[in-house]
Amino acid sequence: MQIKEMLYVSADAFFDQLVKEIAYDVSASTQRKIKPKQVVKGLSYTKRLKSKIGGKGDVKVTIVDFERPYIYRAKFEGPTGVNYLSYEIELMDEKDQIGVTYTEDFQGQTSMKKWNYRLMMLFYNRRSKKKAKRLLRSIEAYIQQEEKNKELGQEE
Repeated sequence: MQIKEMLYVSADAFFDQLVKEIAYDVSASTQRKIKPKQVVKGLSYTKRLKSKIGGKGDVKVTIVDFERPYIYRAKFEGPTGVNYLSYEIELMDEKDQIGVTYTEDFQGQTSMKKWNYRLMMLFYNRRSKKKAKRLLRSIEAYIQQEEKNKELGQEE
């Protein structure tokens, strides 16, 4: 699955927020406090996830590509295969405008698991795309609100 969205925030602000959320996820998953500056390529941790059909399992999350403020890619290795998630940020001509490409992919351990994933995506693809778009828009709205709050705080 892949979606592309135009967001009205700076690349640095978007990437910084993404890194803060990753640091929070690592801390919540491992009970080990990490700071955003510790989020780097090669960082790995174990996380408990729920599947779309209600099952739970541990996955190993590894950041496989990290180039500030352009690329974040991670892989989630679980018992059924490997999920890949990425954010690619493209600078636009306008100030504080970026193009974000959000991608999710899966490589099953067996061909049956690959086909099962493809079949499930037929049912969940539209919902997954809407959810990903909502996520990007909520990050954008949060950043814009934080910037407004800073401006108001500086004027007082």
